[in-house]
Amino acid sequence: MSFLTIDHLDKWYGDFHVLDDVSLAVERGEVICIIGPSGSGKSSLLRCVNNLEAIDGGRIHLDGELIGIEPYKDGFAKLKGKVAAAQKQRFGFVFQNFQLFSNMTVLENIMLAPVRVKGQARAQARERALELLEKVGLSDRADSYPGDISGGQQQRVAIARALAMDPEVLLFDEPTSALDPELVGEVLKTIRELAGQGYTMLVVTHQLEFAQKVADRVVFFDKGRIVEQGAPAEVLDNPQDPRTRKFLEAVQVEV
Repeated sequence: MSFLTIDHLDKWYGDFHVLDDVSLAVERGEVICIIGPSGSGKSSLLRCVNNLEAIDGGRIHLDGELIGIEPYKDGFAKLKGKVAAAQKQRFGFVFQNFQLFSNMTVLENIMLAPVRVKGQARAQARERALELLEKVGLSDRADSYPGDISGGQQQRVAIARALAMDPEVLLFDEPTSALDPELVGEVLKTIRELAGQGYTMLVVTHQLEFAQKVADRVVFFDKGRIVEQGAPAEVLDNPQDPRTRKFLEAVQVEV
C-alpha cells in the first residue's frame, strides 16, 4: 500500500456528484499537482482527504491507517472525537484565503494550535514558530499583525502555521489564487523549497509553470473524475485526453 491511498472515493453535495470513483496512490515525499476547471472536485478531494468533509463511499488510508471512518455494524461510520482530531493533525491544510487571526501577531498565529491542540509548552511552541518563520523568510515579521503585511507574506505565515503541527502530508488549495500577481512568486518559491525538503504534498493549482517545475506527477480533474495523470512532461506537454488538451489550451489563452 502506498503512503497515502485514495480508493474509489465518492462524494455528493445533494444531487451533485462532486467526486466520482476517485482513486489515487501517493508515495511518501511525492509532490502531486492537481489541475482542472473550476468545480471539477479538486478542492473537495483535499477536504475529504483531511476529513473536513465526510465521504459517501470509498476509503482513504494514510500509512496504513483508515482515515475519517471506522467499522460499524455491517458497514462504516464517520469517525469522531479524539481519534478523528488526531487524524486531522496528520495533515497540514493551507487555504486560499490565509485564515489568520487578525487580532493575533504572526508569531501568536503560528503558536496557537501547537499550544491549544497539542498541549505544547509556550516556550517550545515559540521556539518552533521562530524557526518556521525563518524557514519561510519572515523572521523579521514575528511581532507584526496580519493586516500589516502583504498577502504573499500572510500566505507564507499560513504555511508556517501548517508546518507547526508537524504534519505528514501538506495540502494546498489554490495557495496563490487570492494574491496579486506580483506576490505569487514568493509563495511558490516557499512551496518549491518545501518540496525539495521531501514533504509529501497535494497542491491544487492553476499555476502550470509551477506544476511543470515542482510536481512529480500532475493529475487532471474534470467533472469529479481523474481524467489523466502522469509526469509533468507527459500531461502538460503531451496530453492524451481531449479534455486535458482543451483545458490546457484555454488556460494558455488566458495567460
